[in-house]
Order: sequence, then C-alpha cells, then structure tokens
Amino acid sequence: MDTKKSTYKELENKIKILENHVELFDKLLEISPIYVFFKDKDIKTVCLSKNYEKLIGLAIEEMIGKTMDELFPSELAKSMIEDDKQVLNDGKIVEVVEELNERVFYTVKFPIILKDNTKILAGYTLDNTEKIKAERALKESEEKYRKIIETTSKGFWLLDKTGKCIDVNPAYCNLSGYTKDELLNMRISDVEFVEKPEETELHIKNVIQTGHDRFESIHKRKNGTVFPVEVNTSYLPLNNGLFIVFINDITERKQAEKQLKKYTEELNRLNTDKDRFMQILAHDLRSPFNTLLGFSNLLVENLRKYDIDDIEKQLILINETTQHTYNLLEDLLLWSKSQSGKLTIEPQKIVFNDICNEIINNLKENTDTKGIKIICFEPQRTILKADLNMFKTILRNLVSNAIKFTNKNGQINIYTEINQENATIIVSDNGIGINKDTCVKLWDLSQQYITTGTAGEKGTGFGLLLCKEFVENHGGKIWVESELGKGSDFKFTLPLNKS
Repeated sequence: MDTKKSTYKELENKIKILENHVELFDKLLEISPIYVFFKDKDIKTVCLSKNYEKLIGLAIEEMIGKTMDELFPSELAKSMIEDDKQVLNDGKIVEVVEELNERVFYTVKFPIILKDNTKILAGYTLDNTEKIKAERALKESEEKYRKIIETTSKGFWLLDKTGKCIDVNPAYCNLSGYTKDELLNMRISDVEFVEKPEETELHIKNVIQTGHDRFESIHKRKNGTVFPVEVNTSYLPLNNGLFIVFINDITERKQAEKQLKKYTEELNRLNTDKDRFMQILAHDLRSPFNTLLGFSNLLVENLRKYDIDDIEKQLILINETTQHTYNLLEDLLLWSKSQSGKLTIEPQKIVFNDICNEIINNLKENTDTKGIKIICFEPQRTILKADLNMFKTILRNLVSNAIKFTNKNGQINIYTEINQENATIIVSDNGIGINKDTCVKLWDLSQQYITTGTAGEKGTGFGLLLCKEFVENHGGKIWVESELGKGSDFKFTLPLNKS
C-alpha cells in the first residue's frame, strides 16, 4: 500500500474517532454559544460542531475539507489562516477577537499532537456580540457620564453607602478650593455647614425612601469662607447604595433674593409713605381751607356791617392761615423732591454764625410774641461745607419747633461742638420736653406725631422729616435728647469745611 495513502487513512480514522467524540457534545453545543472546530496541518476543516451550521449558514458537509479563504474569500479569512499556521508552527495557544457580519467572536486555538506525532489544530469560538455590545455601551455611557460631569458648571459628588466621596468633578474643586485628591474619601459633612445635624439624617432618609431630595445648605471653602448652595441628591441602589449629589452655588441667587427683599421693603415703605402723605395732605389742607373759606365768607357777607377793627382781625387770621398753608406746601414740595431724588445738593462754604443770626432775625416776630430769648454762640469759629438752602431749612425748622414748644419768657440756645471731621449743631430749649415713645415717632412718616405748641401753634408735620432727610443727604445724623417738663436738645451733624 502507498505510504501516503496509509498515513492519510490512519489520520482519517483518528479524525473519525475525534468526530465521534465531538458528536457526544453536539447536543450540548446546540444550546450553548460554544462552537468547536478541528483543522488538519493544511488548515483544512476536518470536523465541526453541529451548531456551526447556524453560525456560518452552510451545511457541515460544505465546510469539511476547505480552508476559510475558500469558504469566505476576504482579508479576515487570510488573517485567520495566518493565526492557524502560527498555532501549528509554534505550538502555542492563540486567542483572537474577530468580527464577522456585524458580530464579534472570541476564539481560542491550540495544537493537538496525536500518538503518531501528527499535529492538528483544535479550537472553540464564543459569540461575544452581546457582551461586547454591552461593554461598548457601558464604555460609551461612562464616557458620556465623565464628559457631563467634567464639563458641568455644577459641583458633583459621588458618595458610597458610608457617605465617603468616591468621585468629584473640577467644578466643585473650583468652588471649594480643594483638590480632587483632597476631597476623595472625605465626607460631604466635612465641607457642609449644618446647624442642626438631625436635618442631615432627615435628608438621608428622604433620599433613600423617595430616591431624591433637594435642599439648601452652606458649604465651607478650604480657606474657611462659606457660600450658599442648593443640593440635589439622588439615591441609586447599586453596590449597596450610591448617592449622586449635584451642588449648585446659589450666591448670586441669594444676593438677588436679598436685593429683591430690600426693593420690596422699600416699595412697601414708599407706598406707606405715599398713603400717609396723602392722609396728612388731606387733613392739613382741609383745616386751613375751612378757616379761609369761613372767614372770607364772613367778610363777604358782613363787609358793610363790620368796622375796620373787625375786618383787620379777620384779615390777620386769614393771613396767618394762608402763611401756615404756604409753609405746609413748601415743606411738602421739598420732601417730595427729596424722595424722588430730584433735589440736588450743592455744598459750599457756610459761616455758621452768619446763618444762625439770619434765622433768628427772620423768626423775631415769633419769639417776640412769646417773649422768648434766643442765644447763638460758638465755642470756636465754625465753618461748614453744606448746601446752603438745606442748612437753612434744617436750622429754621428746628428753631421754629423750639419756639413752638417753649413756654412764654423761655430761652433757646444754639451752639456747636467740633471734632476733626464734623460739627454738631445743638438747638436747646427749656420747653415742655418730649417723652421717649414720642421721640421715636418724630422720624417716621408712618407714625407721624403732630402736636400743638404752647400757644396753640399748629405744625406742618413735615419739618422734622425734612431735617432728617437733608442731614442724611450730607452723610450726617440727627437725634433728640429730651425729658418731659425739662426741655429738648435737637442735635445734628454736618461736615466741616477744610479748605
């Protein structure tokens, strides 16, 4: 018998034995993702598990005795043959990942030496398509997650079930001043300022029960400063529990809320002032106009009956009422301009003593009527830097009030006290005084307090409000020190002229 034929016949018999063994596994392989194959030294297929038919789409008989490039001419087939040859030549196990028809396979190839030292190739293939797809999807998800976390402007923490940080993004590092290495393994409580620790426990329970919680807190930077944050926490029941925490710096929002609150309070105050303004205006104008109408009607009806003395008396009353109404309107207009910001300040050099004496002379008729003495003196020469008209209004109102609430034959002292920056001007009287509760109401329009003078004098109700407004426009302050029955000291500060 030909030696080659004898050798081939022997090999064929051995392969048949192998085929018989393979058949034992076929039933198992049909329901498993493992595909078994055997190839001879010429890389031709000599045996395949039955489930290869579903994988390749060809009958077993069509594939036996052929190489891969004969079945599927392609670069991939050539590469597979090179791997096969390497296994047979080097005698090493080769593991490869191959893609075919949009599917991914993991193949292990290894040599088998028969008893006659004949070497054949064996191997098995796993269909790893779903696994690879899952791994790729997971990788893509991780890349998307990383990209989102790295680029978001919000701070991010990933906490394990014990509350330790296992991941943090650059945004939070920038917010807090800590590096990522410093934050890893820290707890969020290490940077979160919580006045009531039990609130933290409540947030943890809420997020575990509902899957999400949102609250506001205060975080501490590495340098010790703090900033307000909004914390959004989600709970994932993975790896025994993970907490995803987004931290948003709400400093600007809090400042805006604070500013809005301030504006709201200011608007409410302005509305209150406006309402009070209208009430005072209606009240204070009704009375003098009733007086004017009443006396003017009497004059019209009885002009030919009254003698000249009666006419003079009524004209004096009409004149006084008109002057009072005019003063009221002047005060109202000045106050309204000041509130609207239309009243400009024009500071200039003012010699205190000159203006003080001018005011005293202008009010001489009022002081003479009540026999009141006014003394203006300066421990040292006082030169102010202020708006002249505003200063005159302040001093005139304070001196007028002092005259109004000083008894007949009383005394008013006007003097100054000086420091390096300011002068304190004091208008002191020995009149009826003011109780503590009323002192507070003097500077508040919503609680405006109007009373009658010692001789029945009526006030406009806006004099002291104007004084306060004008003093504060100069950066000064105004206050009163008083005691019932012992008089009052009204004091205010204005800047000195240094030039």
